Amino acid sequence: MRRRSTTLLLAQGAVAAQSFVFISLADGATRDGYDQLRQPVSSLALGDRGWTQRGNFLVTGMSMLALSTGLRRSGEASDARTVWGPRLVGAFGVGLLGAGAFATDPDPAYAPEATSGIVTGPHVLHWASSMLLYGALTGACLTYARDFERSGDRSWAVYSAASGAALVGGGVLFIYGCAGGKKVASILGLLQRLTIVVGSGWITALPIRLTSRGHTANRYTASAMASSNWELYRL
Repeated sequence: MRRRSTTLLLAQGAVAAQSFVFISLADGATRDGYDQLRQPVSSLALGDRGWTQRGNFLVTGMSMLALSTGLRRSGEASDARTVWGPRLVGAFGVGLLGAGAFATDPDPAYAPEATSGIVTGPHVLHWASSMLLYGALTGACLTYARDFERSGDRSWAVYSAASGAALVGGGVLFIYGCAGGKKVASILGLLQRLTIVVGSGWITALPIRLTSRGHTANRYTASAMASSNWELYRL
């Protein structure tokens, strides 16, 4: 029963990561005056249809908390002994919940809501939540990269480390663009979406890989137990 519930938690997280990308892309493509190349995903939380993206943040955040529990259980059943990996995925979920609860201020290029031009409290909290989710997901990638390296899974160690590096690079460029960097301002939304695709791809593939490792470990344990029992029988 516990194994089935763990599988469901892992599957929920994997599906939610892909759903977040699909919903945000579909919503942005059908918004009047919204430019996906330039506008960040957070701006979709504004206007009459803002509930779509706010709900997207909140549902995905709750799914990441569920995934965190599934990853912890999966690690207990395999050779993935990292403690901080699942915790960081949980912190990623908390960041998503914060991003959904607190809306960003309207961008001058896309302002479906009236604004005074003064930075508001919800905007500050939204950005703090965004920093948390980016930092937590990056930390999760690097933590699991170390875990995979220690267990001899070199390809997944490299993939996880590369994903973490891509998140750092994408985050730095995004902040630079938001701060007025003209070289990337025109493609700010595209940079963010590419970064989201990298992160969602990794968070989708991770539970699949860990489940595979758990099955391998279980088969190895069963084989070792059978061999041990045979030696005892011979004695």
